[in-house]
Amino acid sequence: MPPGCKPGIYTVRAVFHSGPLAGDMTLVMPVPIGVPEVEVRDTPAVSSLVGKAAPAIHASRWLGCSPIHELRGKIVLLTFWATSCAPCLAEFPQTESFYRQARQSGSLVIGLAPWNEDPVRTQRAAAAKGATFPLALDSASVTAVGWGKTFDAYGTNSLPRHIVIDRQGLVRYQGSMLAEAIRVAGSLAGRGRK
Repeated sequence: MPPGCKPGIYTVRAVFHSGPLAGDMTLVMPVPIGVPEVEVRDTPAVSSLVGKAAPAIHASRWLGCSPIHELRGKIVLLTFWATSCAPCLAEFPQTESFYRQARQSGSLVIGLAPWNEDPVRTQRAAAAKGATFPLALDSASVTAVGWGKTFDAYGTNSLPRHIVIDRQGLVRYQGSMLAEAIRVAGSLAGRGRK
């Protein structure tokens, strides 16, 4: 149980604005002491980049793969994650499944972890979940969150976070719903085959 929480059942209203869970739902979870009501939202990152040019990926180290320099002309699913993020690791099998299908159409999946993650631990955590898609560590950051330059450029302040970039280098999805990110990426890949 997180520090500052006391045992008990708390009703939390969650509002998801997109994807298969769109709508309101009630969750049972611990809530910090002194918080009478919590509202959880699937909100865009600090600043929405949808429809704008995708910022560069500033990977400091690629793990188990060659550096990826050219993304233009590819559909990219960029997943921000960390080894300490259980929901991130839980999504890896679904992300891997999408990667295996998408790479046949020239699409790409990249898992980007914070710059200060241990490379060996990062690779082991991903491998334990069956991930074979490209992984990288971000470059160091000087912001308050400090997860990395790319995390900052995409306004990533919570994990997991997913970005879909189209063949022209524009952001087409930015959010926390992997199923929606995969739907958008798959739709873009389908349009490219016509």
